[in-house]
Amino acid sequence: MITRIAVNLAFVVGTSATLFGAKPELPTVIPRPVKMEVREGTFTLGPETAIVVEAGTRCLGEYLAGLLRTPTGFALEVRDAPPAAGPEDCVVLRTVSGKDDLGPEGYELTVHKDRVLVEAGAEAGAFYAVQTLRQLLPAAVESENPTTGVVWSVPCVHVVDKP
Repeated sequence: MITRIAVNLAFVVGTSATLFGAKPELPTVIPRPVKMEVREGTFTLGPETAIVVEAGTRCLGEYLAGLLRTPTGFALEVRDAPPAAGPEDCVVLRTVSGKDDLGPEGYELTVHKDRVLVEAGAEAGAFYAVQTLRQLLPAAVESENPTTGVVWSVPCVHVVDKP
């Protein structure tokens, strides 16, 4: 009897936590990152979203724009990083010093409501961050044909990963 009450109580608590705004479940990313924190909100990719790059990430920016072009129908502009920080409605790809602890293949991916920020110590790390971003987008991103009726949103997360 006590076991049945405990099971029912656990079910009610788990269900009500989901219904009443408890911390959302972590998105599925393979392989599992070293750290992933889900935050409130989403970033929505649209036809006006830009991919902001620097010299070391231009090829990666073109790669990402190409991956997204067919399924979304968006011809996303790839442009150089502006001198002032804080662009909105964009995906920022950059390599930065000070990320040595992540190694050449590590990265930080932060999805805000108004932008996506990829920071890595080397271009390889930024590439892996883009792969994680692909997994966070709706599954239709992998379509080889244009899709309609899809909201291209990504949950706000902070991901840190390295091999």
